[in-house]
Amino acid sequence: NKLNTIDVTAPDAAESALKNLSDLKKAFDELSAINVTDKNYTYISGLADEGAEYMSKALEFYEKAYGQGKFDKGSADLAYQYLERATKRVRVMVTMLHGEVPEDVILH
Repeated sequence: NKLNTIDVTAPDAAESALKNLSDLKKAFDELSAINVTDKNYTYISGLADEGAEYMSKALEFYEKAYGQGKFDKGSADLAYQYLERATKRVRVMVTMLHGEVPEDVILH
């Protein structure tokens, strides 16, 4: 929600976005650190770990795209793809915890 409310015309928009993305990365890291002991939900740990890895990459590329005074579109595009992958893991986890399997997910 914080990312969606940033005024992109503000002089500190990039700094605000990077701070919020850093906070989001911390949340993904905390989620990844949760120990899942119930064997019925062990897949959650893997999804959380993947989400944290993707979020880490997203932040890395967003920092490269916006943090050096000159916008780098290629890095921003790559960052967005990693962010999408990270957030998809969370959506899948929530859906599966509700007892459903998303149509676009293949379980091994």
